[in-house]
Formats: sequence, C-alpha cells, structure tokens
Amino acid sequence: MTPVLPATPVLIRPAVMSDLTQVVALIAEAARWIRQLDPGLAQWQTDDCWRRNWVHLDIVAGTLWVIEDAGRVVATITVDEWADADFWKPEDDVLSAFYCHRMAVTRSHAGRGLGSAMLDWASRLAEGAGRPLLRFDAWSTNHALHQYYKGLGFEMVRNEPLEWRGSGALFQRRSAVRLDDPPVLCRSRTAPLDWQVAA
Repeated sequence: MTPVLPATPVLIRPAVMSDLTQVVALIAEAARWIRQLDPGLAQWQTDDCWRRNWVHLDIVAGTLWVIEDAGRVVATITVDEWADADFWKPEDDVLSAFYCHRMAVTRSHAGRGLGSAMLDWASRLAEGAGRPLLRFDAWSTNHALHQYYKGLGFEMVRNEPLEWRGSGALFQRRSAVRLDDPPVLCRSRTAPLDWQVAA
C-alpha cells in the first residue's frame, strides 16, 4: 500500500549526521530507478563512497535538507551558494543565485509533489538571502527530467555537456516564483536555528 503523506504542511529540516546512511540509500535508490528507466543514462551511476562523501560534506555545511515520514527519510535536497564552475561562468553572475543539488524522492512517495515543494522551499531560502535566482544543473540527456523542470517554471539557460561531465543542462527560475501546490513545506520546530526561513 502506498503511504499517504499527512495533510499540509509537511515538515522539512536540516539533515544531521545520523541521517547520512538513509540519505545515501535514497540517492542510490534514485540512481537505480534512473537506470531502469533508461539503461543508457549514466546519471548518478557511481558508488556509495562518492555519495557518502558528498552527503557528509553537505550535512557538515548545514545545506542538506530532509523530509521524513514515519521516522524515515523520504526526500532530500541540498541548497547552497556553490555554483559549479564547470558550468556556471562569471558572466552568469553566479552570486545572484542559490543552487540545488542531489534532489531525490523515494519511489514510495513519488508523484506526491515533494519535488516541486522542495524547489519552492529552496526558492524561499534564496529569496530570503537576497538571491533573485534559483539554479541547478541537470543531466544533459535526461530529456524527461528537463520537461519536468520546465513544467515547474524553470527555463533552460543552455545545455552544454562537457566531455568529462554528463551534466550540463542549466536551469534557473526567479526565486520569487513558487507554485505553492500541496504539500507546503514548513521548517521543523526541532531543527537547528541556522538557515531559519519563514515558510
């Protein structure tokens, strides 16, 4: 039976180190699902050592957020100021944006609007920090994913894959733009006070 999320609002909080294993497993699950959909896509097809390293760094930095359901991490997103220099150039005004990385939703909770809600949450963080844009890079050949993001109001800035990187499809949306479809995310009251943003 597919679990039903509680009525809005849904709580989001900064990840803590005890979440690391669950977040890594969630990203690994997303990678397996991507490979099943299209065996030709190499997106996120790496080992858990790489995943653990990035997740660990994100948790330490306080930039990784998680959504729980019944005590289990069911969605995650990292939101920070890091513009990947392989893709975002000085002429892109890199300081005008916050950047999203490693967004994933467990398959049992797919189709419930959590991806859109997390991007709206990231937009609130960006706007609250005075950044007019929310950006991310996506896998250059994952066209279904591109359409998903366009459906959420993101525009493709350009798609310039590099020989040594599979990503390269660059997206952005004004941080003031939010769909605010259910579920609406609110910060957990028990979360640390850093990155506090009014929902």
